[in-house]
Amino acid sequence: MDRDQNRTDDARQHFEGALKIYRQIAQQNPDAYLYYLATTLNNLGFLDRMQNRPDEARRHYEEALTSYRQLAQRDPDAYVLDMATMLNNLGNLDGRENRLDDARRHYEEALNSYPRLAQQNPAIYMPDMATTLNNLANLDLLQNRPDDASQHFERTLEIRRQLAQQNPDKYLPDMVVTLNSLGSVDQLQNRTHEARRHYEEALVLLRKLLQGDNRYAGDVARVEASLDELAKQASPNRVTK
Repeated sequence: MDRDQNRTDDARQHFEGALKIYRQIAQQNPDAYLYYLATTLNNLGFLDRMQNRPDEARRHYEEALTSYRQLAQRDPDAYVLDMATMLNNLGNLDGRENRLDDARRHYEEALNSYPRLAQQNPAIYMPDMATTLNNLANLDLLQNRPDDASQHFERTLEIRRQLAQQNPDKYLPDMVVTLNSLGSVDQLQNRTHEARRHYEEALVLLRKLLQGDNRYAGDVARVEASLDELAKQASPNRVTK
């Protein structure tokens, strides 16, 4: 509650107080309390990021990851999602600090954690798998790997398309973001036809979303601008003498 009310100093005091207690009781009974220790470390790491304290964030995230690994080894069905989320958090922190190889390592480990569990319970695991793929695709772009980015965005789109069919209110906006990202990569690689196809599908969905929420007006305008730019590239003005 402190964090939600932007009382970050109070939040830190309370998280650190909880952490001190959980460290003590987790040593005595790890089966019962190791999860709460890891969750508190994750909360502190998130707060560190909010307060631009990356070294503390990394320390808390890495200790949390160690605990989640232990839990996932004992019961992967119950804890592998927490472990993968922690890997994603570390990957995001790596990206902010320009530690791109570390970010890739964390994202790829998270991604490798999902397949078996996603088959067993897709409603729980597939959204997080899509998030990891999306993060990895954005990292590909930073490292000038557009082919890999396109592949990862395509896999993200496949998952988000399935999720949006089941729950459009929740997942359709994410699907639109991925379509727009794919259009941008296509445009970067001069794949005009594919870029137009992705942008146009995004625009159709955005106009549906706009009917119930004016917040999407800016997104509609941006995709329309991307389509206009494609049209200009396809038919450039020629000066004749």
